[in-house]
Amino acid sequence: MLDLDAGETICLTPEGVEDLQPSWSPDGTRIAFVSELGENPNIWLMDADGGNRKRLTEGTFNDVFPSWSPDGTSIVFVRASPQDESDIHIMDADGGNVTRLTSGLRVMGPKWSPDGTRIVFAGMKGAWDSPEIDIYTVDVPADMR
Repeated sequence: MLDLDAGETICLTPEGVEDLQPSWSPDGTRIAFVSELGENPNIWLMDADGGNRKRLTEGTFNDVFPSWSPDGTSIVFVRASPQDESDIHIMDADGGNVTRLTSGLRVMGPKWSPDGTRIVFAGMKGAWDSPEIDIYTVDVPADMR
């Protein structure tokens, strides 16, 4: 974060750990991000000032690319397995109710539609070195909106 009055950047996370892919909550009070604290990248949440850090996901997966729903109640993310597979998942903003939305594609960069009914993402079939990456959408189940 940059303090415009002082002209200084402010570090919100501890140094020595890779923390990346920050995503502001729609109301600006929280930040979802990826932290490599531990064995695998996981989605974490913190207040906008860097306080109240909380791990939302954990396990043997690499959870990356968090993005907030327009109403701030859900977070979409990519879950990549050790077998080099990846899918779009959605969860409540507190880390509960994790649901897989895609299968059979290698995916990255999910983002919500402005009305919160769909997710857009880049994906490919086949190996990661495939030269063809396409843009896809998936509907968000009504009970997850």
